[in-house]
Amino acid sequence: MKTKNRLNYCLAALATAAFASAASANVISNFDTSAEGWTHAPGGDPSSTVTYSATGGNPGGRVVLFDAGQGTNDFFAAPAKFLGDDSMFYNGSFGFQLMDDSSVDNLGALLSITDGSGDTLTHSLSAFASGSYASFSFTLNPTGGWLYDGAMVPTAAQFQAVLSDVSSLFIPGDLHNGPENMSLDNVILAAPASVPDTGSTAVLLGLSALGLACVGRRVRVSAS
Repeated sequence: MKTKNRLNYCLAALATAAFASAASANVISNFDTSAEGWTHAPGGDPSSTVTYSATGGNPGGRVVLFDAGQGTNDFFAAPAKFLGDDSMFYNGSFGFQLMDDSSVDNLGALLSITDGSGDTLTHSLSAFASGSYASFSFTLNPTGGWLYDGAMVPTAAQFQAVLSDVSSLFIPGDLHNGPENMSLDNVILAAPASVPDTGSTAVLLGLSALGLACVGRRVRVSAS
């Protein structure tokens, strides 16, 4: 019985560690307890604001951009954990959910990722119905529908250069011609599954050691 319990413990530990390895490379904001540093991007309407709500998310909390409708596009600005060297996310994806309390009739505001040199990757959003969350996911490579500096499809080198030095990441919060409230939830910057980060690599090494220990103990018990 002790041998069986020990084996079950090893299997459970392996499964838990494997899940942690798969998730550790991703950067996530789910707004369960706070706005997590998301703010109103500079240059928007002066009376527009970004606030946190503990309810109304999908599920849980959310951040809400109140657009004052003063004529300038407003954006959610990502916090530091989404910025810097994001080169490991090349061929991964960037996703989020939006809900507008008004009709979506202004698609001129673009999702944007800008590097320290001012070069920018932009992507348009498709229209969605008001009053419920819409999910968006964008592949982070030149085949994902992005434009480089608003004029051309980026090369792989250009895309990787922007991701290696991200200085700002803006999500549109102004998709209606007039005042509105835009909710943001479940933001995720996801690495390709085949490229774990250094933290994931350490977890994988730990998994190997734990697996060998479990197998070795099982072999010793069977031999006895």
